[in-house]
Amino acid sequence: MDSVPSRLRGDLTRFFGWWFAELSFLLPRWLHIRHGAVDLEPAGAEIFVHSAQGGEAVRLPAEAGVVARFLKQHGLNRSAVTLRLPAGEVLRRIVHLPLAAEENLREVLGFEMDRHTPFKADEVHFDGRIVARDPDAQRLTVDLAVATRPAVDRALRQAALWGIAPARLAPSGDDGFDLLPASAAPAPSVRRHVNRFLVAGGVALAAVAVYLPVHRQQDGLARLHHEIATARADAQARDRLRQELDRLLAEERFLVERRQKHPMLVEVLAELTRLMPDDTWITQVQVEEGSVQFAGQSPASSQLVRVVEDSKLFRNATFRAPVTQDPKSNLERFLLSAALAERAAP
Repeated sequence: MDSVPSRLRGDLTRFFGWWFAELSFLLPRWLHIRHGAVDLEPAGAEIFVHSAQGGEAVRLPAEAGVVARFLKQHGLNRSAVTLRLPAGEVLRRIVHLPLAAEENLREVLGFEMDRHTPFKADEVHFDGRIVARDPDAQRLTVDLAVATRPAVDRALRQAALWGIAPARLAPSGDDGFDLLPASAAPAPSVRRHVNRFLVAGGVALAAVAVYLPVHRQQDGLARLHHEIATARADAQARDRLRQELDRLLAEERFLVERRQKHPMLVEVLAELTRLMPDDTWITQVQVEEGSVQFAGQSPASSQLVRVVEDSKLFRNATFRAPVTQDPKSNLERFLLSAALAERAAP
């Protein structure tokens, strides 16, 4: 058993069996392969030979060379021999596994061996067959067959004495398993090379037939994905430009609204120049958000609050610091602030 799921392997086996039978007439006569499988079932001092070509089982003495001569005399296929193990030498277990284990069933069974049997995976030869799938519960039911390595080695040594190299090793009365070690598989003959060549050719043709439309579809999908990615990148770039434009427009609107809402600096300076008496000097002006603060010297600073509030540009005039006397100029130093009046909406 390999990593290919059992169901798929069975379908492929049936398909290629039918296909080879249909194509066999195209082969030269000397390459015609006899498809009749042969079962050998040891029973003490005798061997029961069952042929897929029909007929009753034949009893042969379990002696060296007897089976090989019998198969040759009757034209039976020596490369399709199944050796049967007695049922008492094969341990059977029903194992429940996650449904995802089907893709690597043999590896999973090896990992789970010591949980379901008294043996470790390296102490036995085993095979598993899926008997049920439950998609709702995500469970897989597997029929597990296990034979100890000594039992398998003993059966293969006995078959070698009979002149047979079995192609399969299965429990008595059950064709759903193969316990034959990979190292014990018979070397391929010329006919088996032809068979494998035909299998490889069929698989290659099937792969090409499947690959070409899939490849074309994948190319189309790749082009479509590229076009979508390009369009998405263009759309994202447009969005970024639109967001940047919106930000700049918002900043411009803010500045315009700010200028429209409060007087500009030049207007504030012009108004202060107009308002201040001729004997008053302004040395510093600071305009902030919605307010103006200016410092200077005047012979009568207390009158400046009324003078400033008489203007339409200013309101809530107040001194920001106590008024002091400058000993050099003999004028009062002042620091005055006022709120800028908001303009009416146009």
